[in-house]
Order: sequence, then C-alpha cells, then structure tokens
Amino acid sequence: MAFVAETGDALVVVDVQRDFCPGGKLAVPEGDQVVPVINRLAPRFETVVTTHDSHPPDHSSFSQHGGPWPTHCVEGSPGWEAHPELDIDPHHQVFKGRDRELDGYTGWSAGDRARRPGCRPRGRGPHRRHQGGERQAGRRRAGPRRPARRRRPRGPRRELALQFASRGVPVQH
Repeated sequence: MAFVAETGDALVVVDVQRDFCPGGKLAVPEGDQVVPVINRLAPRFETVVTTHDSHPPDHSSFSQHGGPWPTHCVEGSPGWEAHPELDIDPHHQVFKGRDRELDGYTGWSAGDRARRPGCRPRGRGPHRRHQGGERQAGRRRAGPRRPARRRRPRGPRRELALQFASRGVPVQH
C-alpha cells in the first residue's frame, strides 16, 4: 500500500547533513539512503520542516571539550551543509545546538525556543508529524519525563517515524 499524506500532515526532515552521511565526521551507516526517499515524499506534504545540527566550534558536546561526540556540523563548515542531493524546499527550518552549553539533540526542546519563534506556529500545527532523516538510536533521556503543558485545547496529534526513510546514529552506552 502506498503512503498517503493527509491534510494537515507535516514532514520533519531530521539532520540530513554531510557530517551524518557516509564520509562525514559522525557518519550514520547508510545515512545517504534516506535522501531519495525524502525527495519523493516531500512534495506530498503541505508542510515540510527541516532540522539542522548547527554547533559553534567550541560546543560542549565535542570530545575535546569533555563531551561524547567528535566535532561535527560546525555552522558554516562543509559538514554542516545539507546532503548535496537533498532536493526539498522546506517551509520552516530549525537550527539546533547553537548554544554552546546545550546538547541540541532535538529540534523541539525549550533550550532553543527563543531563537526559533516560527518553528511551531500556534494554531496551525500539524495533526500528524512524520519524521525521516538521521535519528539517534538508543538515546536515553537524562531525568524524568515531565508531562506536557497545554495552554488551550488542540486537535489530536500523532508523530510517526517513517522507518523506511530513517537511519540511526549508533550510540555506545
């Protein structure tokens, strides 16, 4: 059965950047294989959002500064750029990890919200959010999960990970 995007659906393309593709500084195995799938899917959605790992050179998550990761996706570097064959026109772009002290694992955290005022328009948010791209496999949350706060009632929302359009970053525990 073919995938059909519904009215109000959004496609979230997660970190499809050179440093996360084969040959990159934090390469995801087969990470480049998501690109043609995303290129075919994107025109089916009325909203496309891209997230971008976007770090300063002295980011605290880098191993030379005591963090767990090699230097990657430094803003303005070749590895920071989108995969050269990614051919989509996003409606919104979310740049995460710009704050030196915040890890920036997700495009939806409160840590970067002040710098991303348009990433989740109020009242116009998608009812279903489909994610494709590079995702961190096996990441554990640091601390208890807090219940989401809602200021006003909203319609039902679901998040669907498109497994056929996703690859995971191997994580060592």
